[in-house]
Amino acid sequence: MPHRFQDIGPYDFEKFMAVLFRADGYEVQETEYSGDFGADLILTKDGIVTAVQVKRYASTSLVTVGDVNQVIGATSYYKTHNALVVTTSDFTAPAITIAKSAEVFLWNWQRLEQYISTVFLNGQDYHLFYGHHTSDVIENAASASIDLFELNLLEINLEGQTSDGQESIEVRIALNNTSDRNLTVHLDFPIVISKRTHRQVTAIQWKENCFFHGVLVSEATVELACHFLKEQVDLIKPGDRMILHVHVAGMQAPVVIDEKLQNPKRNCYIVTYCYGRDTNEYRDMIRFRDQTLTKSLLGRMFVNLYYRYSPWLVQVAQKSFILSKCLRYIIQGMLSLIMSLLRRA
Repeated sequence: MPHRFQDIGPYDFEKFMAVLFRADGYEVQETEYSGDFGADLILTKDGIVTAVQVKRYASTSLVTVGDVNQVIGATSYYKTHNALVVTTSDFTAPAITIAKSAEVFLWNWQRLEQYISTVFLNGQDYHLFYGHHTSDVIENAASASIDLFELNLLEINLEGQTSDGQESIEVRIALNNTSDRNLTVHLDFPIVISKRTHRQVTAIQWKENCFFHGVLVSEATVELACHFLKEQVDLIKPGDRMILHVHVAGMQAPVVIDEKLQNPKRNCYIVTYCYGRDTNEYRDMIRFRDQTLTKSLLGRMFVNLYYRYSPWLVQVAQKSFILSKCLRYIIQGMLSLIMSLLRRA
């Protein structure tokens, strides 16, 4: 909420809105992500059907007449009684005018924020709510960045591309929870300060399916990947500073990690070794780790062992062609079995 949902993708935001409306007693039908005929959600409550268009826009990007026309068309296609446009920004004056004439309901950020607070936070402002509902408080927060986290550069790709096709520099980093406890974290976009020009630039987008919030298991490492617009920064390289604000449940202030980027760390884990990072299998296993393994004590123990011994196994396998083939064969078989069980579940 502090970032108006700009730190998650549009698809995830639509999923959140579906959860929000269901929590308020609506029956929710989610349309196809592409080819939705102008509606992202179809709501039903008390016999009233509403077509909803969801726009996860930055505060500087306003919803236009074209966006409102989409949901007007959806009312005919889906045969709904009402139409609603929900945005994390606001509306242009012409969009408000046409919405009034077509009787389309409009929710800007302030209206949406109020609705979320009513449904999920007992009507409180989220700052107050989370200020009063913290647990597992971590003391000595002043030295928390030293005690809790370690940050390492993995890769800099100068030929990256954002989800909407803009040229970017993609940076991959590893965040390690060095503490003896599992931490629920939320990450702000990383900031890079150039050693050469002293210019400060903030990332604009997390890479799709990348970890940026959730449970980070004790002594485990997660890979982060984000995009910096090329029009804002022409080069990122070792020697530049990276600043990362990590919000930890139970702490009043975020942990601030301020590190000089070293030459990329080359640790390779088994799943990465077998499949590579930009694969469906890799993404499936990340979801399996975050949504299944971290939910149980046994699962968290497995994650700890995986991150401790996985790089060593890869190094051993790389020294022998036969060992490498055997490792790939065994791991791929195990992962296929896990994915099959998850799909059945």
